[in-house]
Amino acid sequence: SSNPLATPSTTTTYIVTAIDAIGCTKKDTVVVTVNPNPIANAGSNVSYCYGMAGAIGVAPVSGYTYSWAPITGLSSANIANPVVNVMTSEMYTLTVTDANGCFDKDSVQVNMLPLPQVSAGSDVIIALGNSTVLNGTGALSYLWTPSTGLSSTTTASTTATPTVTSTYVVTGTDANGCVGTGTIFAVVNPLPIVTVNSATICVTQATATL
Repeated sequence: SSNPLATPSTTTTYIVTAIDAIGCTKKDTVVVTVNPNPIANAGSNVSYCYGMAGAIGVAPVSGYTYSWAPITGLSSANIANPVVNVMTSEMYTLTVTDANGCFDKDSVQVNMLPLPQVSAGSDVIIALGNSTVLNGTGALSYLWTPSTGLSSTTTASTTATPTVTSTYVVTGTDANGCVGTGTIFAVVNPLPIVTVNSATICVTQATATL
């Protein structure tokens, strides 16, 4: 064939010999250069909490261009290691292209971890000087703020003795390190004011109105 299809795996020199009708020959050579494909590396699969930002991919290589798909949530679709704002689980595919137009692809799975549903319980009303127990739920560890009037700030349950109406926030962390918050409003009612009127009675009177 005068124009065969060559698919060498390495750079190869081909020799073509042409023979005319009377047996005369002519030779020529052609070098088919095989450029190696770049190696795409999208990095290891990762898991991030909902709303967190984290990097994917690896360090860039000089002379390569990068393209990510889809672009949803990425700080840039055309760098080697963009930051992704995680709102849902997504598979991202990276295409790496070199100066010769050779390319390679790789993918990375970004898993979204839901935030814990942390609760501090229902709002409460107490009298000044009294206490109430606050119960945090939905997480593995807890931190209460502010600390004023609390018996503990790092337990699920804590006793609150506020002197003024206060809002307490509990921050809960689950086994994945994801964080959620809950809020409770503690209303402090002042103590009632009791007034006793003085009275003067005679010794012969049996009763008197106070």
